[in-house]
Amino acid sequence: MLENNPDFLSKKLETNTIYYIEKLVRRFIYKNREKIKRTKVLKGKVIIILDFLIQRGSTIGYMLREHVV
Repeated sequence: MLENNPDFLSKKLETNTIYYIEKLVRRFIYKNREKIKRTKVLKGKVIIILDFLIQRGSTIGYMLREHVV
């Protein structure tokens, strides 16, 4: 969804959308840490989400991205 719609960066999102994405991605990364590091496609998909969070000003997204890369 984020790959096909780059206009999400400028769109106004619903209240707490970034918070819920951060929470979901954080949980996913911690549960699947080794799988993400081994699987190139999965790592790429996670990084797309984290880049979106970073561009929206998320410090949690930045810290998680540093952890994944």
